[in-house]
Amino acid sequence: MEHIQRTSKKELKINKFKICLLEKRQQYDETYARGQIHIDGFCESFLSPLAFWKKIDYYENWIDQLSRLDVTGRAFLPTTMYPVEVTNFIFGWSIYIEGEAAYLQNNMIIANDIVGNYDIHALEKVLRPRAIITEDGLKISEWKTTRTAISDFLLRLRKKISCHPSRGRKT
Repeated sequence: MEHIQRTSKKELKINKFKICLLEKRQQYDETYARGQIHIDGFCESFLSPLAFWKKIDYYENWIDQLSRLDVTGRAFLPTTMYPVEVTNFIFGWSIYIEGEAAYLQNNMIIANDIVGNYDIHALEKVLRPRAIITEDGLKISEWKTTRTAISDFLLRLRKKISCHPSRGRKT
């Protein structure tokens, strides 16, 4: 988590929710994409490694996850993806739908905690139900937006990815 900033009121009205990967950078002898998540007035930056997944892989996974939200009621948008043999954890953002509200929590999936095999393209299946208090009685940080804001973002992301060079031009 590099920094936190507020977005302008004008941008807030246009994009109540957005997650994106920006420029590439070299850090810790590895290539990353600097990413940002915007949830209403909140903005946080993160680094997504590009050794195992490229930018397009993250975007396609996010589209798959968000596309199933109406059925599953939850999604996990990974922001750090490595081969299972290399690391035991996946950082990302969990989304929980309750009515017209969407609750987001910065989360970590620990592979050793998962019983049996899991599919990296269906990570919502290994998410625990939404909690707002930890086992130690501490409040879990979460941000709230609308289901519509998430759906609007999904439409914008699909449009952006349909013209991505690695996928060819949409006809």
